[in-house]
Amino acid sequence: YVFLFQDLFPQTAVISGLLEPSSPITSCLRWLMSWVCRQSASTVVLSDSMRQQLIRDLGQHTPIAVIHNWAIEKALASPRAINPFAAEHGFQHCFTVQYSGNFGRLHDLDTLLGTARIMLSHPVQFVFIGGGAKQSQIDASCETNALTNILRLPYQPRATLPYSLGACDLAAISLMPGAENTMAPCKFYGILASGRGVVLVARRTCDLAQIVLNEGIGVVVEPGESEALAEELLQLSKDPDRVQAMGDRARSVYADRFGRQRSVTAYAHLLEQLR
Repeated sequence: YVFLFQDLFPQTAVISGLLEPSSPITSCLRWLMSWVCRQSASTVVLSDSMRQQLIRDLGQHTPIAVIHNWAIEKALASPRAINPFAAEHGFQHCFTVQYSGNFGRLHDLDTLLGTARIMLSHPVQFVFIGGGAKQSQIDASCETNALTNILRLPYQPRATLPYSLGACDLAAISLMPGAENTMAPCKFYGILASGRGVVLVARRTCDLAQIVLNEGIGVVVEPGESEALAEELLQLSKDPDRVQAMGDRARSVYADRFGRQRSVTAYAHLLEQLR
């Protein structure tokens, strides 16, 4: 059999605080996952960071392949200023940073919320679309700090996604320290395919950050660097040509390096090798 890790469990549960690192349950789960990987013909992970973490956990001799996920939905090409979703919610004329998807336990929302607090007096709109474990964190921060520059919306119907994904200038991904080695946020592929620049909150050394920096498709700050992110966004809000260039490069990177057909071919090649 081939085993596919969408995220490295139970490490993700430990990082998020759901499991104690040294508890008997965690130890049992670590043993079980290690046994499953070692008995597999190959274990597939979604990023080089995940592969390196698994090698550290299991050793060099564990057969591991990296095969990326792909974009399920992508934005229509129309700019935010004429995007019907942005117009419906009243931010079509405002520089917009959007976080769309799961507000999960491994996502660092504090940095984004801190940035919104710093930028309260600037014409920058923050839009959070989705739901999850940290939804209450967003709501509490908005109420406590009167963050009128944050708009929170629920998950959107699938038919609306091409419009909602395109209703921004930049799209955000945020990872807690350590999470970048145990998961690969699937929203990354949709952002690139949609031709939007990336705002990445994560350790600069992770492979996702290196893609963003080396390809020039967005900005990277580490968790807690709200002031640095605020300064970056302020500069970008005044430079639409640079923002557009980031989005154009993002779309090219997706076409050159990712995509469903490329991933399916990689799975087919792996299975052929194992026959």
